[in-house]
Formats: sequence, C-alpha cells, structure tokens
Amino acid sequence: MGIRSSFKTPTKVLSKEDSDLKLLVIGRLTYYKGHEILIKAISNLCDDKTVKLSIIGGGEQRDTLKNLVSRLGLENQISFLGKVSDTQLIDEIENADLLCLPSIECTEAFGVVLLEAMRQAKPCLVSNVRGSGMSWVVQNEKTGFVAKAGDVEDWTNSLSKIQNRSDLADIGKNGFNRFL
Repeated sequence: MGIRSSFKTPTKVLSKEDSDLKLLVIGRLTYYKGHEILIKAISNLCDDKTVKLSIIGGGEQRDTLKNLVSRLGLENQISFLGKVSDTQLIDEIENADLLCLPSIECTEAFGVVLLEAMRQAKPCLVSNVRGSGMSWVVQNEKTGFVAKAGDVEDWTNSLSKIQNRSDLADIGKNGFNRFL
C-alpha cells in the first residue's frame, strides 16, 4: 500500500467532536506487524470503550487476531476492514485520529503508511524498533509518538496519555509539515 497518486491536502485534522479516540492500523496481518500488542494495549485500558480501532489489511494472522479480539471482548471496539480501495483508504485515514504502527521487528524497514497518515496531518504512534526508520520518520512528541517495541504496558501507557492530549491536531500539523 504505497503512497497513492491522488495526493489530497488535509481537509480534516484531528477533531474531538466526540469522545472516541479513533485508531487506524494499515498493513498485512503478519506476526512482525505487532497487531497483537496494540489489541492487548486497548484491552488494558480497563473498561474504556472510547478507543476504537480499525484494521485494514489481510494476512495469515487474521483469524488469530479476530479470535484474540473475541476472547478479550473487544468486538465493539475493533473492526477488521480487510482490503480496501485507495479512496476508502484515504477516507479511513482522514476519519482516524491516530495511525498506529506497532511493528516488533526491523522487517518493518520504514512504514510508508506513516507518510500516508502524515500527508493527511494525522499523528502516528510507532514502535522504536532498532534498525527501522519508524522512529526517525515519527519524532516523539513532535510529529507523533514512539512506544517500546513489543511492550504492551508501554503501548497502553502511550494510548492513555494520547487520549488526554489537547494538542493532537498540532502534532498532526507538524507531521504534515515534515511530510512536505
């Protein structure tokens, strides 16, 4: 899912019209993408039903992840969208508050989806995987947030802090400027 040719200047930056924090993950459902870490972190936010996650992509981990979501009782918070069109992808990014990339290995060399989100002024939460470019693209507390790779507790803490930030729109704008 590379950068799409239909560049769209951000029309909607983060808005807290409702109380839900809308998270988005884009990518193949495979072990090194760390989806399980993010799902468990959402579960750890106690009974906080205000965090919603949309997962775009398919792969060999789909059934495993869906079973995890079911076991944790998160069916109303986490949805699997599968493969989407370029237009729907742009819309999903636009409607999200935060793009997450919880990868756990340097197999995630860069994360082009980060640029797709930053292009639409969306802050990102990424893992600090040594040898990858994720935490270089996303500057902690400036254009997004960086959490410890594979650390459910750190991802939980990061999401909890992000929920209470009033400057997410500014961080998203910083990411857009970095993208440019």
